[in-house]
Amino acid sequence: MTMADDKNKSTQAERLVQLRRDKGLTAEQLAQAMTQQAQKSVAVLSRIGSVVLMALCHLTTNASTHFRLQRRLPVTRRTKKRQ
Repeated sequence: MTMADDKNKSTQAERLVQLRRDKGLTAEQLAQAMTQQAQKSVAVLSRIGSVVLMALCHLTTNASTHFRLQRRLPVTRRTKKRQ
């Protein structure tokens, strides 16, 4: 662990202590509040991930279907008649 890491952790701890005092919370109450907020964040990220996954599956399915349809259609070329 570097000195910078120690300083960052110390600064973060000081901010948490100040937050706890400002809100009038015990350390346990602050820990519970932070845990609840983290759980909410994970739930939101999970929902976002599900939506993105569904969209990717939809796009993949559509692209695959489009590609299969293109392969089944006969290739025709139109040429202009020369005069």
